[in-house]
Amino acid sequence: MNINYIKYSLFKPFKSWKNKYLKSLSKKEARINNLYDRVATEIGEYTKESKEAVKQKFNLGPQSEKSFTIFNDQRNISNEAVKDFYRGAGFYIYELPLWNAQSNRPGNLRRIILPYLRRNKYKKLLDFGAGTGDLCIELAKNGLDVTYCDIAGKSSDFAKRRFEKRGLRIKMVNDLSLADKDYDCIVSFDVFEHVSNLPEAIEKIKSYLRPEGSIIFSGAFSGGALHLEENEVYNEFKNLDKMMRGKEFYFIDKFAQYYFYKIHNSR
Repeated sequence: MNINYIKYSLFKPFKSWKNKYLKSLSKKEARINNLYDRVATEIGEYTKESKEAVKQKFNLGPQSEKSFTIFNDQRNISNEAVKDFYRGAGFYIYELPLWNAQSNRPGNLRRIILPYLRRNKYKKLLDFGAGTGDLCIELAKNGLDVTYCDIAGKSSDFAKRRFEKRGLRIKMVNDLSLADKDYDCIVSFDVFEHVSNLPEAIEKIKSYLRPEGSIIFSGAFSGGALHLEENEVYNEFKNLDKMMRGKEFYFIDKFAQYYFYKIHNSR
């Protein structure tokens, strides 16, 4: 039995309270900084639309994309078809930044993961499936060396504009094979449930980490809509942990839905 999982189980009630507290801090920060309106304005500047028009498109959802029908029968869906969908998806430009801004989710993630990064003296990170770059911005503002990684398309174009506007030096790659091979930590939130053949993806991700590196990711693997049904099995921790251990990762901790794993030989 993993001693870290025993510790997590014992302290879970305290962490639940702490999670609520950190969320309240982040939401308060969002209200004080009028984050939702500011982000809506930023999107409008990019799309040439009014702030009000942007807000109306917040709930477009994936069903607004013509190619969404490929997810109706996931038994016959191809990995390339999934990639093509994300390359052309425009709804994310509205949904992701505004969803993040509502509760200041990037700020909340920063509060959750930054202590771990500093405790391990991690400085060089890659955000896998970084979307519109919200977390990259938050981490770069806190002095970390950040690489953005996501499929080339509308979301990555918008992310690039956001980085330039803020004067942030964030490296951008549209394929993991173009990234460096010495990251301290790779983070990936709300992504793995969309990834076909997840064990193979984890194996590839590991090859871009230093020997003492970590991976932090969210674990919401329920199927439906854009979530691949093949990953539902990982909703069970025993299945997820077995897969991670098979790729030489060792459970370190869990906070809310976020998992912390480290390469075996560094424990």
